[in-house]
Amino acid sequence: MKGGQQAPSALRVVVADDHHHVLPEIHAAIRRRLVPFQGVHVLHFDAHPDLSFPRSVDPALVFEPHALYDALDESVSGIAEFLLPLVYAGHVNQLMWIKPQWATQRLCVSLPLLHFIEEDAYAAVDAMASETIKPWDFFITELPDRLPSVSTHAPSSAIVDGHDVLAQLQRKPAQAYILDIDLDYFSTWNPFRKDLEQRVGAATANIVAQVFTALRYRDMGNGMSIAARSQDRRSFVAALGQLEDQKATQANDPSVFDPSSLVYQSILNTLTPLYRDGVDAPDLLTKFMNLMGTLDHDARQLVWWAGPNLDLPHHMSSNDEIERMVAALRDFLVDIATTNGKSAHPPSLVTIAKSTGDEYLPPHQLEFVQSRVLRCLRDVFGDLDVEFVAYEDVQDAEDNANEE
Repeated sequence: MKGGQQAPSALRVVVADDHHHVLPEIHAAIRRRLVPFQGVHVLHFDAHPDLSFPRSVDPALVFEPHALYDALDESVSGIAEFLLPLVYAGHVNQLMWIKPQWATQRLCVSLPLLHFIEEDAYAAVDAMASETIKPWDFFITELPDRLPSVSTHAPSSAIVDGHDVLAQLQRKPAQAYILDIDLDYFSTWNPFRKDLEQRVGAATANIVAQVFTALRYRDMGNGMSIAARSQDRRSFVAALGQLEDQKATQANDPSVFDPSSLVYQSILNTLTPLYRDGVDAPDLLTKFMNLMGTLDHDARQLVWWAGPNLDLPHHMSSNDEIERMVAALRDFLVDIATTNGKSAHPPSLVTIAKSTGDEYLPPHQLEFVQSRVLRCLRDVFGDLDVEFVAYEDVQDAEDNANEE
């Protein structure tokens, strides 16, 4: 529903639930010349980097928007896969991820950060097709610490104010910038951990988390080469896949978890050297194998689904924390909207993801967070043209049509 008749100068704000559903609105803004075709910077406030791309999708779909939208809807992680298509298409040449202080996940592309290795998206420059390379600037930072009750602290490289961001934005010429806000920036659930703990308990979830996160390739300070990290990751995925397949085909046969079985020993021998120094891998893996042997099919499937995501941030903010973060956002936006006492351009477009459908934002906090963010935007930029975009699942739409 579109909010009323607005002055021509009103700032357009698009609000969707799933984050990737802002992509059609960005493309529409480009077509309407509200956003330039290229040279766009994105300020991305989010508890997650959202820099994935589905490996099964042909990159050519980046230039076929409707097919791309369908692919993202079908992808299990489509909400994290809407930004890189904008880079690959040449629209965005700089992205700044501004994260909350509890988002400690480490972030290819030719950038050998853990996020890209995990997503199997890293490639050395000389392994890329030269005509497809799209150079872009990427920054990660935080707003000043305004949450006294949060135990983590901003690193020394954290932003002091919006002028620091402006200096970074000016490193590369920009035609305009998009302000992109995921409301889970202000309060974050990890739905994977929450669902797993509810099903199998916190102690079991902790064992699963160690199996998936205590791996040496995830330690970016141990001197491993990128090739070795990538190989370790592939070995880990293959071994866990073997275990999953064995249990799927022998659902009622516990022998796959018998320490004397060849399958068990093969998987154990493959996985043990993949763990960090100081981790008792045989003991950890034995606990995990024993655990998996006691779970029913649905619980095992939950482990495979949740395991790779148990290190995602999880911090439900109090109302006071949220108010402080919104105040920090307001200060930040005022800083970048004013340069040397002169008014600077507002964003060409604001996109907001509610993220309550998948519960990355605790659903009961939506109204509180959303109302304060919109009020913040009005305080800084004046009139807003707010549109709430709703998307219906294709199958649901067909079912409803058949009922009619």
